[in-house]
Amino acid sequence: MRILLADDHSLFRGSLRSLVEARGLEVVGEASDGRQAIELATQLQPDLLIMDLSMPVLNGIDATRLLTVAMPHLKVILLTASMDDEDLFEALRAGAHGFLLKDLEADSFFNLLDRAMAGELALTPPTRRRSRRESP
Repeated sequence: MRILLADDHSLFRGSLRSLVEARGLEVVGEASDGRQAIELATQLQPDLLIMDLSMPVLNGIDATRLLTVAMPHLKVILLTASMDDEDLFEALRAGAHGFLLKDLEADSFFNLLDRAMAGELALTPPTRRRSRRESP
């Protein structure tokens, strides 16, 4: 699995890279904003993009919306600290394959990535419950 990471916080992005690579997965690139994520995804053709919801230049939802049209094979997982229902529903409407809270345990994180790569919607338990209250 070839993975592109996008987060405007360098320390978080580096930690996520270390975690992903420790599991034997390949990180093909890193972006610090949504526009750069689009450019790198187009250039590097990853299987999976793990992207922060709130970033400068272009946020994760808007970047997801553009990427899912241009690269329908790309799986996009949005990571966030947001518990806002509107963020969740907007992410799903934009075509995200997952919406994960940043407070996940590593094993749960990787289980959800596997689900997304298998074509399932990857949601943490709190977001799964919220998504059932209202569909996008």
